[in-house]
Amino acid sequence: MKYKATVSFAGEITMGRGEVRDVSDDIAAPLVADGYLEPEKEAGGQADPPDRQEELESLTKDVLSQKAEELGVDVKSNWNKADIINAILEAESAGSDT
Repeated sequence: MKYKATVSFAGEITMGRGEVRDVSDDIAAPLVADGYLEPEKEAGGQADPPDRQEELESLTKDVLSQKAEELGVDVKSNWNKADIINAILEAESAGSDT
C-alpha cells in the first residue's frame, strides 16, 4: 500500500516529508500509529510534490547517504551534502525515465 510521510525520518526505512512510496503493512503500522506515515489517498491526479531539493537539504548528511545508497548511488567519503543531493536527484530522475 502507498503511504505518505508526514515528517522526514530514518529507521528501518527512510523517507522525506511528503514522500510517497509503497510500504509493507507490517512496517507501516507502527509508523502510522506514531504519526510518521498516513495512507495515501487514491486520487485521479497527482499533486506536485514539495520542492525535492528543499526537502533533501533539510536532511542530515547521514540520512542523505543512506537514501542515496538505497537508490544504488556509490557515495564517496569526500562528498558533501550538495554532492549527495545532486546524486540523489540524478538517480531519481534516471529511475523515472525508464
